[in-house]
Formats: sequence, C-alpha cells, structure tokens
Amino acid sequence: MTLRLLTLCAFGAIAACSVHDGENGAPSPPVSSADSAHLGGGLPLVPNARPMPTSAFCKDSVAPPIPAAQRTFYIDASTGSDGADGRSPQTAWRTVDPANAAAQPGDVFLLSGTFRGQLIHPAQSGTPGAKIVYRGMTGAVIDGGKYDVIAWLDGVAHIVVDNLELRNEAEPVVIRNGSNNIWLRNLYIHDARSAGIHIRNASDNRIEDSRIERVGTEENNAGEGIFVQDASHRNVIARNTVSFAGHGAVWISYQTASEPISTDNVIERNDISNTWASGVGLNGKSKRSLLQCNRMHDTADGSGVNYARAAIELEGDSNVVRYNEVFRSGAQGITLQGRTLFGFTQSATNNRIYNNTFWQNGRRVSGGGLESLQLIQKDVGNVRGNTIENNIFWDDHGFSYDNATYAMTADLYHSSVPWPSGTANANVVRNNIFPARQTLLLVIRNLTPNQRYTVAGALSMFTGWAGNLQADPLFVNEAAGDVRLQPGTPAAALGAYCTAQCIGH
Repeated sequence: MTLRLLTLCAFGAIAACSVHDGENGAPSPPVSSADSAHLGGGLPLVPNARPMPTSAFCKDSVAPPIPAAQRTFYIDASTGSDGADGRSPQTAWRTVDPANAAAQPGDVFLLSGTFRGQLIHPAQSGTPGAKIVYRGMTGAVIDGGKYDVIAWLDGVAHIVVDNLELRNEAEPVVIRNGSNNIWLRNLYIHDARSAGIHIRNASDNRIEDSRIERVGTEENNAGEGIFVQDASHRNVIARNTVSFAGHGAVWISYQTASEPISTDNVIERNDISNTWASGVGLNGKSKRSLLQCNRMHDTADGSGVNYARAAIELEGDSNVVRYNEVFRSGAQGITLQGRTLFGFTQSATNNRIYNNTFWQNGRRVSGGGLESLQLIQKDVGNVRGNTIENNIFWDDHGFSYDNATYAMTADLYHSSVPWPSGTANANVVRNNIFPARQTLLLVIRNLTPNQRYTVAGALSMFTGWAGNLQADPLFVNEAAGDVRLQPGTPAAALGAYCTAQCIGH
C-alpha cells in the first residue's frame, strides 16, 4: 500500500511546495478548485467576538507611552505646499519629503489625506526620550511608495509610524541594517507584492495593534505578512490581525545558510489566519522565540491553489509555544520538522509546547484528514528533545492509514538518521488529551515496517510518556467556538484556558 506523505515545506519566503508520494517521490498534480481565486476558501473565519486566550502567565506587552512632542509639523496631501513651513494646518507641507529631511528627535509629523508615491524615510534617528513620530490623522493613506517600499527604516532608531493605511507596494515596511526601537502601531497594511513588514538584521522593534492582509501571491506560494530574519532579536509582534499571505502569515526564517540566527522574538495575542497558505513558521534560524496567547486558525485546506498547511511549523531550537488556541487548520495543528534547506540543516530540538488548545484541525479536503501533531525528519535533519505537554487536541481529524486513524505521526520515511526502534528520540509527550477513538502514534519508516502505538503502548515503550488521555475535555460550546472549560472537566490543568495548575515557566 502506498502511503502519501507531505513534502517538507514552507521554509523561506519564496519557497514553493507540493505533495509527494511516499514511495517514489513523484510530485502529485496540484489541487484545483472552482473558487481558487477567492480570498477565503474553506470555512469562514472566526471573528474576534470572544477574548483571546488568557492566562496568568500571558502578560500583555504594550510599549511605554510616546514622549510629548517637542515640535509638531503638518502634512496635507490635498492643500499643503512644500514651500510652506509645515508648522500649522494652514501652512502644511504637501509631501513627506520635507519631513524626512527636517526630522529631529522629538518631532511629530501629522499626515492628512491620501498620498501617492511617498516615502517615510527620516534622515536621522530619534532618541529614547524624544522619538520621531509619523502619525496619520483619520483616514490618512499612503498609496504606493518609492523603490518598492513605503516606510524605509534602515539604520535608524526610535522612530514611530502610527495610524496609517499603507497599500499597493512590494514591501510597505522594511526595518533593516541595525535599526532598533522602531514602533509600528495601528497600521492597516494590505495589497503588498512581497512582505507586509520585513525585519532583517534589526532588533528590539515592536509591531502592535495593526492589520496586515493580502500580501504576496497565493498562486506563487510567495510572500509573508511579517517576515523576520538575519540576526533580528527581541522583536515583539503583539495584538495584530494577519491574514491572506501567499506563503506564511508570520515567519521567522532565512534565505541563505550563512544568515545568523534570530533569538528571543515574541509573537503574542495576535489573530492569525491564512486560507491562502501557512500560519506561523519558526524555522531553523529561530531560537528561543516565544509564541504565546495567540489565536491561529483557518490555514489552507487544499480547496485553493495550495495544498493543506499547518497552523504552526517549527524547525528551530529552544522555542516556546504556549497558551495558544489553534483550530480549523487545513493540515496539522503543529508540525515539528528537520531537514536541509538552502544548504542549512534545520532541526527542531529542545522546544517546549505546552498548554495549547487545538481543535478541529487537519481538515484537508482531498486525500483525507490529517493528524493533530506531526514530527517529521528528512535527510540529516533531526527532531529531538522536544517536550509536548498539557495540551488539548480535540476533534482533530486524524491521519488515516491502513484501516486506522492516528492522532500523531513520526514520519521518518525520508530520514537519513531514523530513530532507533523503540525510542522517541528523546521527545516527550505527556499529560495531553488526544481525540477519542484514534490510535495515538504511527511511526512511518522506510524499508522496515511502520510501528503503531496506543496511549498505553507508548506509555510502556517511551521514556517520559505519561498521563495522556482520550477523554472529552468538556468545552463550554465548541459549536459556537467557545473552548473554555466547563466545571468538572478532566482538563483543568490543560490547554490555553486551563483553570488550575497551569504550567508556569
């Protein structure tokens, strides 16, 4: 019997993927759909009608207040004149160019109207106590920029871009070359050809309370809503809504083997969906990233031009994924992967995945549903030393093979370093709830028989595997999307809405 496997995918900003056959590696034809050109595909998105996951360990990250302006300037796209002084609404500038040239620490520039072909590009930096602020008044828009960018923030610090609509450019915002303490707030970024926000070799920046959508091209499997790479550290991505990205909604990744790792980035309290392709990627250059308290849902399910995608793809080291609600993904709720890409071997190692609520994932529309949790290795990549605990996996479709359905798989079919038989490669799965009537684990091997484990069988075989249950967690109202826990739940210490004994690290 031929076992169909998903190729290891979605690595860099421009990579494309396909479905491959587990025996011979021949690519399958792409899935076609009469409605492949639409924005959604699959089920409607769940609105933000209920609170994001909350926990005593989820601290809402908010930037300090912006210091009071030392000088205020006005820019009016309709009535201004670049020959004026910009110091009052009546003497406003017409373009952003004079502001860029005049900017000094403590300046605030107030933009009104619709600007076309404009560029935010201050000639110097602000300071911690005197930031340079570009703020849109109600309805302010910059429609297209220059040099493929609208906010060009290279090599500067302490700049704030606030309350603007940025649209119709390749990369509306770029933060690169050592830039730091850039704050992006209350932005609506859309219809970008490459990346909505691109952070490269830039640290300690913040993206907050913004909406980013329609980025890249679904047909080409290319483009990120937010793309972080190349020694970018301690950036915070908080309370944003990100959707409709051609490749990945939020991606910490790389494009060459020589790029340094990016460390200690935080992605929290965002609503992330992407029926075009993938959700969140913490790839092989991501280390100690914190993905917490987000709602991630409705990734590609195969009804559009791209095949089904996971909500979370993880290949990095020592990352933490906690207190997230993950639901209705087209593929797995989470996949941990090891493989070589662009000459660099990615290995998912030493990651902690705990107290997340996964529900109704794996809803691939062709070829059957998919498992809650996937561990997959290819070539010399490794998946080792990860701890997955106190999660709820419920009503996920499961992976069907050879007259059984599995809650999780360890896919070693294409691995050059398969796990020794009878071991889990130091990966520990404990104290989780898995879907009822599914076998816990299928280990997929090449040249040797696959191995199957029930909850009890894994407990007796693998070190540290304990406390896994297959019991109804008693959600308040799953049909309405309310997956908080009822009194009497067997999952009081589990999931994103745990009510007792939540893990705190």
